[in-house]
Amino acid sequence: MSLFITDNEQRFRDWMRRQVTPEGVRRYTDNAIIAYSHSLRTSCMEITPYIAGNLFNCTSSTEFDNLFEQITHADNFDTVNKESGNGTFLTALKLYQYLLKHGIHSTAPDISAAFYLQNNTEEQL
Repeated sequence: MSLFITDNEQRFRDWMRRQVTPEGVRRYTDNAIIAYSHSLRTSCMEITPYIAGNLFNCTSSTEFDNLFEQITHADNFDTVNKESGNGTFLTALKLYQYLLKHGIHSTAPDISAAFYLQNNTEEQL
């Protein structure tokens, strides 16, 4: 099975790569970017009842806000979010929502999945 990256997913990945701290350090590792992208592409398919597939197909912030509410209020959202990498799905949802609202030249809000925060902390020790 080949991986097809849509233009919207590529924009998301590029936007995340450009996010840096005031010191000039990238805020998101390549692994985090891949995990967030994968989550937006696939985790929604685990939500019951089915709401949407690949979330990169959504390019309207208004439409995405509606999907966000439906997804995060689904009965099994917490389980899907935990199984996606301890919060990766919710973080990815928030980041993509922010990108859609604020555009490609915006600075991402200061959020990361707990899994990546924990790994980054451990790597610094």
